[in-house]
Amino acid sequence: MSTITFEINDNTGLTDDQGIVYVAGWINGGSYDSTAHTTDFKILGSTGAFEATTGSTLPFYPLSTMPPVTLTDTTNGNDRLVFMVSTKAPKALDLLAQTWTSKDKKTGKTITHDVYDDVQMYTQYPYLNAPGVAAEGPYDFIEFGMDAAFDVSAVDGMCLNLNFTVSGNGGAPDESFGVDSSVTRADIASAYTAFLANQTGIAGSDAYSVLLYDAPITGSIYTPPLVAGQFFALTGPNDYLAATTSNYSTSSGSALETYWTATLQSFFQDGNMLSINLSGDATNPNIYAGTCQTKTNPTTGTDMLAYSLSNGTNTYDFFTPLGADPVTAPNELQGAQYVFQQAFTDDLTPGVTAPEAMLLQDTIWEALCRGVALDGVGALGATETPTAFSTTAWNDDSKWYSATAISQLYAKFLHTSDVNGNDYRTVGTTPIMIGGAAYGFSMDETPIGPYSGGQVPSKTLANISEGTVTVNVGPWVAAST
Repeated sequence: MSTITFEINDNTGLTDDQGIVYVAGWINGGSYDSTAHTTDFKILGSTGAFEATTGSTLPFYPLSTMPPVTLTDTTNGNDRLVFMVSTKAPKALDLLAQTWTSKDKKTGKTITHDVYDDVQMYTQYPYLNAPGVAAEGPYDFIEFGMDAAFDVSAVDGMCLNLNFTVSGNGGAPDESFGVDSSVTRADIASAYTAFLANQTGIAGSDAYSVLLYDAPITGSIYTPPLVAGQFFALTGPNDYLAATTSNYSTSSGSALETYWTATLQSFFQDGNMLSINLSGDATNPNIYAGTCQTKTNPTTGTDMLAYSLSNGTNTYDFFTPLGADPVTAPNELQGAQYVFQQAFTDDLTPGVTAPEAMLLQDTIWEALCRGVALDGVGALGATETPTAFSTTAWNDDSKWYSATAISQLYAKFLHTSDVNGNDYRTVGTTPIMIGGAAYGFSMDETPIGPYSGGQVPSKTLANISEGTVTVNVGPWVAAST
């Protein structure tokens, strides 16, 4: 039986009256078998093992009392360790139940049974109204599994400076991801402010300043819980807009709503060309190519600009999110949702349901966020345009997040900033995130198609099936000397 051991360290440097680190966890969320009425769902117990549930809540434990955590079970991908720093013990989280009924053989009465198989997590920050499930302090998590990749994600935001190192995994090289151990939480706040100040070549960069969440957001009176006077979270732009626009239904006036408009107008222009290779196998390319032209939107029935891309067998259309009149009356809020949220919906991605169509859409979103989408656009009538020219441009990581291109600046900060807010790639310093690897947006993965650049997401290359995973909850402030 394979065993993965988690050694978890509290490196915050906080005293108990300033804040205490707590941990909770589970494996096999959502594994209910509706035929057998059983589940493989387990929660972290005080002994460090994952145990079958005996109640209806998920408890938190002070990290100081938790022995090394061990994993021996087969897992299903819904597995997390959750860390919180708070001045008071977190309330146990409610478990979600699958309900089924049976008949009592003697009385014929209906008996109701609850099988708990998942966790009701905290309401996603930032909060316009008081959250339904409120966190008592900043929290973050690590995703893991038996014989699976481990990751630390900041797609929705980042509250804690976590990192982990995997060692002893069947001879595979050690791997480390997350916030560099030398970086304090205070460093992250000051670096983010300095980073935005440095984005002088990018129009609208100041719109991202609202993401440092340390006070009520515009229109709210709810103050998130702060620990030792520091920010609650650095929130992702999608979650900020979702909170302030009622999930993109009503404009809040935020400049984030208009940030992508000009780029999308340039990208979706009549006659523009794309050529995208979905295959990483040089001997067996899978190239979709085509032009931007007026097509009928299958959701709205209106004519609007769309790329029609074909590989000779399949043809898929990709519509502008700015609507039927993208120049004089653009739907700017929907344009922001298209890039920031990256959701496959009838409104944002009409007709995009086939697996390869979804991969093509992923490449477009990745290129937009990395600031290289326009680099991969060809002009109608070009006679010597290289095959798969879009992929060649989009998968060149040396061009990502440049000093002047419109890119997703929250992701750019995570991938490129050092503790002084400078681009570590150009000044030769150490990045905040180990190796510059991070999850800064939903599709922030290794590029699709031929790619020879560095590690992109903060996720292990190897699947982990044994060994030791050292997890560090990083320092709040620099140690006094």
